[in-house]
Amino acid sequence: MGRLASGAADRRTRRLAFSASALAALLVAAAVVWHGAAADFVDVAPSQTVTASTTTLTLTDDDSAVRLFNLSQLRPGDTAIKCVRVSTTSPRVSTVRLYGTGRSSTKGLSSYLNLKIIVGTAGSNTNCGAFTTGTQAYNGTLAAFPTDSFAAGVGGWASTAGTTSRRTYQITYTLSASAPTSAEGGTAALSFVWEAQL
Repeated sequence: MGRLASGAADRRTRRLAFSASALAALLVAAAVVWHGAAADFVDVAPSQTVTASTTTLTLTDDDSAVRLFNLSQLRPGDTAIKCVRVSTTSPRVSTVRLYGTGRSSTKGLSSYLNLKIIVGTAGSNTNCGAFTTGTQAYNGTLAAFPTDSFAAGVGGWASTAGTTSRRTYQITYTLSASAPTSAEGGTAALSFVWEAQL
């Protein structure tokens, strides 16, 4: 009796297994037919692998993040010179330009502060006397100095690919001798930004 029950169970199990196999076969067959029907409308090219990586670009200056000029008690005709050496490194050629940001002024002082910027070689923030003159990049007022735009930047130069390239910027300020008494007690500020782009 026990063996008969076991034999019946085995036959039922086999039937269930067969039925499941038949369903799986039907689904596979349906999938094959679907792909076969769609074959006229699909064309698959061989896969191609694409790899990419970005290049590196570094830009530094030698002013140690201190104020280039920190001036007070200015009088008409006062002037001073500072230098900043800018270095850039990249495996590709990059372009470096200078522009300003954060300009502020009271009593119209920025209109009477003149800037003269020359891009040359040699010299540094601590040794401006060694500066070797080059190309004049700007000669005008602080009020007119281009700001917030690489495209409008001045003193542009191209680096040499695969090595560190350097230029020294000699910056001279002069408070105009014709500055009116209305500018007395005025303030002016501008941050210089050197930017490199590939």
